[in-house]
Amino acid sequence: MVHGPNSPSPASSLEIQQIAINAAPSLGLTASNVNINWLTDPNLPAKQDIQVQITYSYQFQIPFVTPVKASFVSTSQLIVAQ
Repeated sequence: MVHGPNSPSPASSLEIQQIAINAAPSLGLTASNVNINWLTDPNLPAKQDIQVQITYSYQFQIPFVTPVKASFVSTSQLIVAQ
């Protein structure tokens, strides 16, 4: 992750959300599916981590079977490099 909050040109949470949405266009994600958190890294207190969490609901449709919904959550966390 580059352009963290201490960068001369920091990326906003909205920009990061849009990058995640654009990475999977067929899912139809919205900003409400993408959660952004800026965390202090306990191993490197002078640095921050960014955590991106995506939540997605999928409905399985099998012929002659009642549709079943499943929720999927994926989280990625990386140190911010300026």
